[in-house]
Amino acid sequence: MSKPINILLVGAGIREHAIAKSIMRSKHPHQLYGFSQYHNPGIMPFYTGLQTGSLHELQEIASFAKENMIDLAIVNSEIALAAGVTDALRQIGISTIGPSQKFIAIQHKDFMQSLNLPIPYSDHLHTYEQHFSFSAITDGIEIKMLPMIQTYQMITPYDDSLGLTANVMSVTQSNHRLNFLAQSEIDQLNETMEYLLTMLYAHFHEPYVGIIQGDFTKNSQGIAWQCWRTQLAIPGAINLMALMENDFIEICQALIQQTFSTVNLQFSPLATASQLVVPGHVSLDTYDVSHLERLYFGAMGYASLGVAENLEIAKQQADSTCKQVCISTFEVTEY
Repeated sequence: MSKPINILLVGAGIREHAIAKSIMRSKHPHQLYGFSQYHNPGIMPFYTGLQTGSLHELQEIASFAKENMIDLAIVNSEIALAAGVTDALRQIGISTIGPSQKFIAIQHKDFMQSLNLPIPYSDHLHTYEQHFSFSAITDGIEIKMLPMIQTYQMITPYDDSLGLTANVMSVTQSNHRLNFLAQSEIDQLNETMEYLLTMLYAHFHEPYVGIIQGDFTKNSQGIAWQCWRTQLAIPGAINLMALMENDFIEICQALIQQTFSTVNLQFSPLATASQLVVPGHVSLDTYDVSHLERLYFGAMGYASLGVAENLEIAKQQADSTCKQVCISTFEVTEY
C-alpha cells in the first residue's frame, strides 16, 4: 500500500471547507493537516492534525509543516496569500498550490489598469446589469477555464429574524455558461484571461500557479471588469468544487509538476446554487453541522449548496438548507 500523502490546508473558511470536502473524495491515501485561526466544525472531522494560530506567523506555519512531513500544501486564504505563506513553504521545499505573495498586486485596481486589459474597467454600478465571475486554473503553462458563476443579492422573508448583514447567492447553469453572454463575449473573456497571465509573467518573471478569478458586470454598454482575485470568491467556490469530477489531489499534483495540459478537467452537467448568509451572530465552536451535508462554515457566516438538473430546484435546495440553520451566538476566537 502506498504511503499516504500528507496535505496541509492553510485557513479554515468557507472556501477551505469546500476544498477539504474535495480532498476527502480523492481515491489517493492521504492525511489532512490544518493550520488556521479557528476551529471550523465542518472540517474538524477530516483533520489528522490541526494547529491554530495567526496566518501571519510564517515561521510557525513552516515549522508545523516540517514537523508533520507535509508533501503538499494548499493555500487559498486571502490573508495567508497576502502574508506570503506560499513563499515561506516553498522556501523549505514543500510543494505548494497558490500564487506567490507578489501576485496579490492583481487585487489592486491601479496595477491592473496599467496592464491595459482587452476588457475595460468599470466601477460604476447600474441598476440593470448582470454580475458574474470568470475563473481559470493554471500551472503557469496551461490555462483551463472554469464554469461561469452569476452572483446576486437576495432578499428573503427570514432576513430580519436572523439579523442578516449579507445574503448572496451564486449560481451556475447546467451547461456551465451564462445565457446573457454572447459567444463573442465569452471569446473576449478567454482572450483577456490569457493576456493577463502573459502580462503577469512578463512583469514578475515568474509563472502564476493556481486559481485566478475576475469579477465582471454586463449591461447595455457591454462587459467590464470590477476586480480580480487570487482565489475563488465566496460563495461561488462551493459551486465549482461541488461540480468538479476530477480527483482534486491529482489536479494539485499536475499543477505542481506542470503537467496540467494532460488533465481533462471535467465538471458535472448540473446546475448549482450556493447561498451565503452572514448573520449578526455565529458560533463555530459549538454549532453541530453534522446533519447538514451541504452546509459550509466560515468565520463570519455560513453557506448552503443546492445541486440539481434544474437551476430552480438547486436554488430551492440551497434556500431550504439556510432555513434549517438557527444560530444565536458569535464566539469565534481569532489567533
